[in-house]
Amino acid sequence: MVRFAIFFLTIFVAGCAARWVALPKNVPVERRCQSMKSFPQMVEVPGFVNAWQLVDNCNSHPAEKTSIAISVFLKEWEEIFGMSHRVRDNLNTILISWSSEDKKGNGFDDVGDYIRNANYSGLTITKGTIWVKVRDAELICESSLVHELAHASIWALKETDGDPDHLGKKYRGWTTNTALVIQRANEKLCRLGI
Repeated sequence: MVRFAIFFLTIFVAGCAARWVALPKNVPVERRCQSMKSFPQMVEVPGFVNAWQLVDNCNSHPAEKTSIAISVFLKEWEEIFGMSHRVRDNLNTILISWSSEDKKGNGFDDVGDYIRNANYSGLTITKGTIWVKVRDAELICESSLVHELAHASIWALKETDGDPDHLGKKYRGWTTNTALVIQRANEKLCRLGI
């Protein structure tokens, strides 16, 4: 009985003393944003194999928050569409360019209507390269990042395009479930203050 009590007490104390500690991927200093250096800078996004972001300053969208945003997007994507190695591999090597510059061009709205000379809030340039407009004091959940990640993921699956006309009839890939992924991911990020 005494042995059992000692054994139980040892397990209990060891179990209560254990704690979980998050150890993020160690990003070398030369791959982090450095406010004393010139801009734009390439900054590694932690938690991904080879994901990077190009930033105009060190304050607007820290790489750690971008990492959380990509992870939340991926979780929502996989809940609705299932796990895809193509999507995961693509997000592991994505390049996100954050910029305050204005960009205009022709494109499509969310229902597929063609718009001339539109103001862009984001662009999916290739499956592995996206551009996101930075606005003052804007959270990531208020930006077009998650929307562009959806285009990049569709492109990774289709290998031809990211369905630029959304719900239009010219391109395929975007569905109402895609919009649901974006909505859920952005809601979670906003609740986190990201």
